[in-house]
Amino acid sequence: MLQADRFSQDDGQCLQPCFLVVAHSARLLAQSAARGGHRVCALDLFNDADTGRFALASEAVDWRAGEDAGFEREDLLRRAERLCPPPRCLGLVYGAGFEDDIEALQRLADGRELFGNPPGLVARLKDPTEFFGLLDRLSIPHPPTRLTRPEPPQGWLYKRSGAAGGSHVIDAQEADADRAAPTGYFQRHARGRSLSLLFLADGRRVHVVGISRQLIRGAGERRYTYAGAVGPIELPAAVSRTLQQALQVLVAHTGLVGCNSVDFLLDGERPAFLEINPRPSATMDLYDEDWPGGLFNAHLQACRGLLPGRSVRRHATAAVRAHGIVYASARLQIAPETRFPAWCSDIPRPGSDVAIDTPICTVHAGGADPSAALRQLGRRRRQTHLGLACEPKR
Repeated sequence: MLQADRFSQDDGQCLQPCFLVVAHSARLLAQSAARGGHRVCALDLFNDADTGRFALASEAVDWRAGEDAGFEREDLLRRAERLCPPPRCLGLVYGAGFEDDIEALQRLADGRELFGNPPGLVARLKDPTEFFGLLDRLSIPHPPTRLTRPEPPQGWLYKRSGAAGGSHVIDAQEADADRAAPTGYFQRHARGRSLSLLFLADGRRVHVVGISRQLIRGAGERRYTYAGAVGPIELPAAVSRTLQQALQVLVAHTGLVGCNSVDFLLDGERPAFLEINPRPSATMDLYDEDWPGGLFNAHLQACRGLLPGRSVRRHATAAVRAHGIVYASARLQIAPETRFPAWCSDIPRPGSDVAIDTPICTVHAGGADPSAALRQLGRRRRQTHLGLACEPKR
């Protein structure tokens, strides 16, 4: 519960200095910060119940108009100024939500110490011409990528530049030919397992946190949408060395700092990079409990130029973890009597409206290996669906 003496009675500001955490969903960063004893105020699109428990104060930002999920920029800036003004802000930590609105990140960072990659670097890494050109110069493999529509389009994907979460990825033949080129790029659909590597960087060096297998929805109009992950998974030593060397070169060239992730395909022993997420990603959830002080603290330290020592390792007895997003199959309103199982997070508040095809909550599971963790995740997702006391919105 929030303590009344932490806030101004007049304007809702935090009286104590704290970090400002901003992401499409801020629960994970707020939870990790609490694990390390860091005070945060949180802004996101949902203001879930557990985000409120981990933060000193939290609010939901208005969604911007249009099809693409994101912050309404001016509302975000107004809430940040009121909730955590620069004089009382220990630093800004951001997650997903700014890759397609660099100006919002620049304005939010004005007067606040930024713990993360600078806006200019985020913009360069999310520009397909710059990013894939950089991979070519550094001899890092990636699937064939182009800005113009391929003919025939079969076997290619269309991806919107600066988007996150996979909901923007469609088969190329479905892309509007007139709108595609200015807003995105085409990439050949390549074979391989879809994996993600979470790492810490200090601008020169890399520390690998873990590698996970990504889960996608696999059906419907948004079948490439992120649906969860399981990890850590073990890869052959040769593949791990190849990834480590490629990341080392990439970090040394770009100056990446903090907690980041790289998504890649693995076909046999040949990894092919898909994208860099130059900020903490959802897969932090799989490892955070195993890090002394949490990965939020490790992110802060890495941004200050301090990477973990070789002695910092995941607990040998820790289970493999999995998480999965539960999406609404119909428009819902969360009833006051709804009780979510203990294995759920990102829990909507009573009375919340949940639009069709949007997240309801996240389910967590574990096991001795990835297969066991995924089996438990499947059971818990089904139980969560069946047990939710949700009423269709009228």
